[in-house]
Amino acid sequence: MSELKVCLSERFKVIDDTSSDKVKRAIDMATSKEVCIKRWDRDDVCGFNEVKVVSSFSFDFVPRFICSFEEGDYRYLVREWIDAVTLEDYIKENGCIDEKQCMDLGLLLCDAIAKMHEHSDGPYAFIDLKPSNILVDASFERIWLCDFEASYHMSDNAVNIEDYTTKVLGTEIYSAPEVLYGKPILSSDIYSIGAVLLYSMSGKPPVNRKRLKEYGKLGKVIEKCMKFEPEDRHSGVKELKREITLLKEGGKKESVSVKATINTVRYVNRYKRIVVTVDGNMGFACELAYVAAAFFNYKTAIFELAETDNIIAYYLSGTSNASFVSESDIFSLNYGMKTYLGRSAREWVRRGLLKNFDTNSNLYIARSGVFDELEIHDVRDVRNFCNWAYNNFDLVIVAAEEKLLSPLKNAMMLNSDYVIAVPYANVDDIQLCCAYYNRLSQKGYISEENLRYVAWDYIDKVSLPESGISMIVGRSKYLGAIPYDRRRLVSRNVKGSYYVNDDVSDIASSYDTVISKLMQVGG
Repeated sequence: MSELKVCLSERFKVIDDTSSDKVKRAIDMATSKEVCIKRWDRDDVCGFNEVKVVSSFSFDFVPRFICSFEEGDYRYLVREWIDAVTLEDYIKENGCIDEKQCMDLGLLLCDAIAKMHEHSDGPYAFIDLKPSNILVDASFERIWLCDFEASYHMSDNAVNIEDYTTKVLGTEIYSAPEVLYGKPILSSDIYSIGAVLLYSMSGKPPVNRKRLKEYGKLGKVIEKCMKFEPEDRHSGVKELKREITLLKEGGKKESVSVKATINTVRYVNRYKRIVVTVDGNMGFACELAYVAAAFFNYKTAIFELAETDNIIAYYLSGTSNASFVSESDIFSLNYGMKTYLGRSAREWVRRGLLKNFDTNSNLYIARSGVFDELEIHDVRDVRNFCNWAYNNFDLVIVAAEEKLLSPLKNAMMLNSDYVIAVPYANVDDIQLCCAYYNRLSQKGYISEENLRYVAWDYIDKVSLPESGISMIVGRSKYLGAIPYDRRRLVSRNVKGSYYVNDDVSDIASSYDTVISKLMQVGG
């Protein structure tokens, strides 16, 4: 503190420390007004950047810039002192805000970010918007933005990826996916606004988007803010402000935007994001994933839990030598592969943990052994994986070998939204299957409530009637039957590839009931 006691020709005098070692409260002896002094090492690029950005701003949502200077080994920035607390501290002290306050906060954030995006010298992107970088007054009627170390002018074409990776290390849960791989854009701030609003309403880090359905129409607005792809978010803060304003005034109209690519694409108007474990039928798991992605337009990922590697890649692509592009990543080398559970699906693709299916843009295949690579072993790890899944996909399928017995498989079945058993459509197999899973339930390996059944290779007038299947497994647990198809067996046994690699459209309709029951809200 002695280094800051008196500086710049004795103009500023420190009177109090704040919670940060590099931020001090001081008196400007030239005006007798309180100021905030922030300090960096002289060669710290963050300090240089914040001075450059803040000195160009002169609007109400940013504390007034006074001056900057260098002294000794340090660079200093001086701004007006704001008698306020961070949004993070406000929530910790007062608890979550209600829906009206959340809409008011959203409107204020839109106005503040709009000032940056519409700056007369060209647009600035904030990039690191989070609760600790937002100041609020006691009445919760005014806000100020602070900490512009990561902000930059959009005309600055050169963005240092390493600097951004380091900067977002502790705050990536509020950062858009494109920020995490060094390509921030103006839409990244819209994502962060959504994340901040979700935190403010829930009081918890914005990682579990399943909570959004609890917040009705406002939840839908926030969900749109936090879409993975920038083009799926609001086109700008003005559009976001307009939606919140209409919602606040009670005049928001329901609208549906459908981006159909082929006539056969079908949509469920209201759906939930889910994680499903398919136990014992890799073929069904692959067909389910392919149909959900190609014909229902759900963003889907499929993982395998098996003793034999690359089963899914073989079923879907006809080869066990699936190519996964892998880029080096200093982030994971320093902090461990588990950090990918807090990163975007696009980062997983860049790292080679996922691969986008060649002929189905909504389908992603996980690399064999990915759970071991990410050190996912116990219940806590699996819960983190499920939260990652909810944040990045509509449907995640974990295809498990039936003979495989492991703590990881048990944890996955207990924490999945559903465990799907797929017995053959005859009375003996179905009865044996029910008895088997009843034993697993009694031993605590699965939740009876989340167990579902699908009848496999169903033949009309030969297999056990569906009414009989439903009676044995329970009406609420029966999802439907997948019919026998000769070409499926020919593809699998003769051609050496799976049916979906040829043509699955003929059997896609048989998955309508199964997928609709899985994805429907309240299902």
